[in-house]
Amino acid sequence: MEIPTPPQRSAARLREVLRQRPAKELPTSDVPEHFRRAAVLVPLWEHQGDVWTLVTERSASMPQHAGEMAFPGGGRSGADPTLAATALREAEEEVGLSPSLVDLVGPLDEVWTMRGFVVQPWVGWLPKEPTWRPEAREIQSVISFPLRALEEAGVYSQDHWTGKGWRLTSHRYDVQGKSIWGMTASILHALLALWRGDVPSACPNGEETLRIFMDQRGGRS
Repeated sequence: MEIPTPPQRSAARLREVLRQRPAKELPTSDVPEHFRRAAVLVPLWEHQGDVWTLVTERSASMPQHAGEMAFPGGGRSGADPTLAATALREAEEEVGLSPSLVDLVGPLDEVWTMRGFVVQPWVGWLPKEPTWRPEAREIQSVISFPLRALEEAGVYSQDHWTGKGWRLTSHRYDVQGKSIWGMTASILHALLALWRGDVPSACPNGEETLRIFMDQRGGRS
């Protein structure tokens, strides 16, 4: 017998939460001047009562993020009117996702990366899982999975980083033989909390750690 999805974990509730919840932006005063703006698309769809998503495996030949697991995305170009447009463009370029299939339900909290990006994750709801068409030069593979897979035993772990006067705990998920860490794991962790009906915890790629990063380097310049 199929076990019904708890109401707080339903696709309909998650969509409503994402539409109504205000996303946090990193304070401009905290962002180093050389950081670039970027966006990723977090695709979601419902299948047999579960909410599913997708991440890509970057090609080993890429100059940045080689071999890493990531949502489709990249830096904002001059032709992008908004960061939402950046997320849609990159998803079309990287995995062949037509923007016409995507219902942008809202952004998640901004995150930052050690490589100098402030990233706005945009959640895009799909009517069903499409046929993915990875761009061979950038994407080695794609994996899709239900959010509940992130709760299975042995999937979640933590990485611990320390420095002079600080300690950071970050998230890691091992799914289908692939390790998802860093910014992508932070986004997944926050999304999982919203799906559960919880309040997302402080993000390892959020405001507090950005201030530590700035302090270690002597300011925004």
